[in-house]
Amino acid sequence: MCLKRFILPTVMVVVLLGFLKKGLSLEKGYTMPESPIIAHAMSTSSSLPQALNASQAIQYQLLVQKLRCVVCYNQNLAESQAPMAMEIKQLLREKIMVGESASDIISLMTARYGEFIIYDPPYHLGTALLWGGPFILLALAAWFLRRQFAMVTST
Repeated sequence: MCLKRFILPTVMVVVLLGFLKKGLSLEKGYTMPESPIIAHAMSTSSSLPQALNASQAIQYQLLVQKLRCVVCYNQNLAESQAPMAMEIKQLLREKIMVGESASDIISLMTARYGEFIIYDPPYHLGTALLWGGPFILLALAAWFLRRQFAMVTST
């Protein structure tokens, strides 16, 4: 009896939290926003004035493709709709409108968020294992398989 009193409320809480985390879909085409703050941020970010000229727009598109979303690890800023990504995109727009170069903006973002924000990490000693690691593992696997094959054929 005590177990039933514990399991049923626990299951109900887990199910309710699952609905709240994903956004409760009440009817087709309507999804409840995660929170009023996020809903406000999403509505205001889409109504921002787009005052970039053609060259600035190209620079903006290149930057949002090159920089990673700090919330959604496997997306660049162009693909991400996270509120933090929206803030970073707005900062990029402001910096481009002021006239800062792409290298200055990337160095600012790297100083603020670390090299993680660059979608393709640069080649240097700190990232040598990241770039060379797969090749080292492949060579070790080939050496191990060759050794095992030689042991099997010799017996």
